[in-house]
Amino acid sequence: MPETEINFVGTADPKASATAIGRQLGLDFAERESLFLGDRYLRATPPWGEVIIQRNDDMGEPAEPSHPEAPTVVRIHVDAAHESRIGTALRRLGFTQVAS
Repeated sequence: MPETEINFVGTADPKASATAIGRQLGLDFAERESLFLGDRYLRATPPWGEVIIQRNDDMGEPAEPSHPEAPTVVRIHVDAAHESRIGTALRRLGFTQVAS
């Protein structure tokens, strides 16, 4: 099934964001490392896609330039059948959707 990417920013730190999103969507996040994703990031791979939560830092520059003040970026790869439900859940948690 084709996937689309939806992106959000949040005001909580990445670990607190992962806890809130995990509870809301029933996900378990694993910590990973990548120089391109702000050093450490959190990742979950549910059947409907992938969720990556990272610091808003891309090698010293904001990973989400439209919201440099936000400490957290959430990138979600989701199949079309779940896009609306997942987006609604994150907005209800207080995350702000940004252009992909």
